[in-house]
Amino acid sequence: MRLEERDGMLVPVDKVRVTRRVPLRGLMLALVAFLGFKAFLFAYLGPITYADRLSSLEQGNVVEQMGAWAMRPDAVSRWVAGGLPDF
Repeated sequence: MRLEERDGMLVPVDKVRVTRRVPLRGLMLALVAFLGFKAFLFAYLGPITYADRLSSLEQGNVVEQMGAWAMRPDAVSRWVAGGLPDF
């Protein structure tokens, strides 16, 4: 405990512990937004054009290859894309 002056009086104050946590709500929101973006692109481009663009990314540098890996259509994005209206 330490003493702090408030309005001319010394008052005991407990130490405030700063905890560093991972913001789970923000991470989940980013994941949902990313999956939604993938599903939108998959529905908008269609499976053939989407696969062509991914194959061109796979032929690029390391950053483009990582992007191609992340943008691979998975079960969730295909399911969400199936529920979107046709463009």
